[in-house]
Amino acid sequence: MCYLAGLSIALYTLCLHILLKIIERTLTGIQKGRRARPIKVVAYADDVPIFVSSVTDFAAMEEALRLYEQASGACINPTKSRALAIGGWRAQETVLEIAYYPSVTILGIIFWGTIAQTTNDTWLRITGKVHVFVSKHRGHMFVIQI
Repeated sequence: MCYLAGLSIALYTLCLHILLKIIERTLTGIQKGRRARPIKVVAYADDVPIFVSSVTDFAAMEEALRLYEQASGACINPTKSRALAIGGWRAQETVLEIAYYPSVTILGIIFWGTIAQTTNDTWLRITGKVHVFVSKHRGHMFVIQI
């Protein structure tokens, strides 16, 4: 997201909270597990990943973002934004002029087009770090509790 000069952090926070509530009420989101609540949006500072799982969600997302832009004076920066099609979802025409990418990073996790690829990449990076740690500390005893 880009900010216009003079946008106070209080106004940004207030408008962002309202944006998140609108998205939570209007989007379908993605669901992991039968009993889990659907994930629709995650916000951390000025990073706001939005999870769209149906074509109708695009219109609701665009409307919510336009309302946010009008209320806050902030605007979505398409060059700093990314879209990712996951699973059987096919990349559509760009939405809000946001380009599709083969992967996106959300809170330090690299997401790919399939869950398997995302899982493999994540675990390879983690296990690689563990192997480096173990090789540096040979002869020392340590326990990993999971």
